[in-house]
Amino acid sequence: MNKRRHSQRVDNPPVSSSKSRTDTKNKSVQCEVCGKTLQDKYNMITHLRVHTGEKQYSCSSCGKRFTDLLTFKKHKRIHKGEKPYSCDTCGKTFATSSKVKRHTRIHTGEKPYSCRTCGKSFTQLSTFKTHMRIHTGYKPYSCSTCGKRFATSSAFKKHTRIHTGEKPYPCSTCEKRFATSSAFKKHTRIHTGEKPYPCSTCEKRFADLSTLKRHTRIHTGEKPYSCRTCGKSFTQLSTFKTHMRIHTGYKPYSCSTCGKRFATSSAFKKHTRIHTGEKPYPCSTCEKRFATSSAFKRHMRIHTGEKPYPCSTCEKRFATLSAFKRHTRIHTGEKP
Repeated sequence: MNKRRHSQRVDNPPVSSSKSRTDTKNKSVQCEVCGKTLQDKYNMITHLRVHTGEKQYSCSSCGKRFTDLLTFKKHKRIHKGEKPYSCDTCGKTFATSSKVKRHTRIHTGEKPYSCRTCGKSFTQLSTFKTHMRIHTGYKPYSCSTCGKRFATSSAFKKHTRIHTGEKPYPCSTCEKRFATSSAFKKHTRIHTGEKPYPCSTCEKRFADLSTLKRHTRIHTGEKPYSCRTCGKSFTQLSTFKTHMRIHTGYKPYSCSTCGKRFATSSAFKKHTRIHTGEKPYPCSTCEKRFATSSAFKRHMRIHTGEKPYPCSTCEKRFATLSAFKRHTRIHTGEKP
């Protein structure tokens, strides 16, 4: 680590306080408020500002205030663009020595902060502290609107945007706005066509990691979402949630025209076309139009001659499932 040194003498202001106790032998000082021991009275002066809330150093550029001179000096480098600490490996420069130390761990692979509970290790103390909240359940960030609590400030900030409606990430191509940077990044890939997540089995590529994970379950057969009521399992959480409405009877989609309710948005959309007369599926051969994709697919078999339903008894084939079921009754003798 290289540092371009800048020497400057700074005198500590003569601040006195009765809230400390001095050890005359080694000059260490103990804070009577919290019991912390400081090296000398000058360090104690800075420390006491934690309790008093005093911030005597003010930034003339942005107005931010600081309790100690060292932190204030570090802050001023943001405005000056000064980065006196450089990485010996890649030459990248940093404003503080602590930042260059954290950076070097990228090269060394060092992870000095280890969790005693699960053994996971971390390069940064802040990341380690956040991780520990998984085990302790500590959630220091509370939403003043709904009372929900969060373990991280980032999760808390994302949540507050539900209430405020804030969407700070605008798309420069279509002007659509997003509440989170992750949603914004996913969206931009629609315009760029970027698909950075490849499937290792079939090499199909995806724009986001969550879609890739869902896709891989086609190959693995994994169905991580299981219904406790009937035991049926699902590959996707959204499909599982929709299935649960069968058991709960929950129908969140209501038709404003007739009041009929539906469990899925697709069923609701199909229904609304009864009232609107909308038929969004046109046949390119005869120009006939259909309200649903299933009706459109059945119609197309008239032109293609496709008959995807074969009878296992006589090998006769049928274009529709309903026609196939009627036919099987000839062999089974079943009466509808």
